[in-house]
Amino acid sequence: MPDLALALIPGHGNRPGRYDPGAVGTHAGLRVEEAGRVRMLALYIAEAARAAGLPCTRHGEETQYRDRQAAALTAHAGTPTIVLLHLHFNAGLAGRGSDYGLVLHDPRSSSGAATARKLAASIPAAMAARGIPAFRSQRVTAAVRPTWDRAANLLEPAWAVPNAHAVLLEPAFLAHPAGVAAVADDAALAALAAGIVAAFAAPA
Repeated sequence: MPDLALALIPGHGNRPGRYDPGAVGTHAGLRVEEAGRVRMLALYIAEAARAAGLPCTRHGEETQYRDRQAAALTAHAGTPTIVLLHLHFNAGLAGRGSDYGLVLHDPRSSSGAATARKLAASIPAAMAARGIPAFRSQRVTAAVRPTWDRAANLLEPAWAVPNAHAVLLEPAFLAHPAGVAAVADDAALAALAAGIVAAFAAPA
C-alpha cells in the first residue's frame, strides 16, 4: 500500500437542487466559471498523478461537501496519509482582484500547514520551470474564523481524521486579469497540476 494518496475535491458544481457555477469571470469575451475550471484542473492533476505513480481520486459530483470528503476517505481507507485537496478559484472583488493565490489550512493542523507550505513552494517552481508566467505567487494562510469562515467550513471536518491533511487551494483570483487569463488557459492549468503533483510524488 502506498504511503500517501491525493484526494481531489473540486468546489461548487452539483449542489442540492441546483447547479452552482461558483465564481464567474470573463476572458477574451468568454465566460469563465470556477466549477468547470476546477474540474478541468482536477483532471490534469489526476493525469499527472497517474504518470508519477501517485494514487489520486476525484470527488466532485456529490451535492454536499461532507459527502465528497467521506467518499475521499473511503476511497483511500488504510492509507497512512491522505491529502484532501479542495480546489477553488477565488472570485475577488471587481477591480480589486489580486495577482497571487492562496493555500489555506486549518490553523490547528500542523500537518495541514506543512502540506500548504509544500504546495506554495512547488507550484511557483513548476510554473517557472515551464516558462509560464501564471500562478507564480502562492500565500500560505491559516483559515481563521470569522475572516475565513467558508474555508474553515471545508477544512475543519478533517481535523478529526488523524491521517488526513486538508488544504484549500485557491491559486488565482478571477477578478484579476492575469488570474482569469491563467484559469482559462489549459496549458497553464496543466502546468499548475504538475506543480501540485510534484509536491507529493516521490522523486524518480
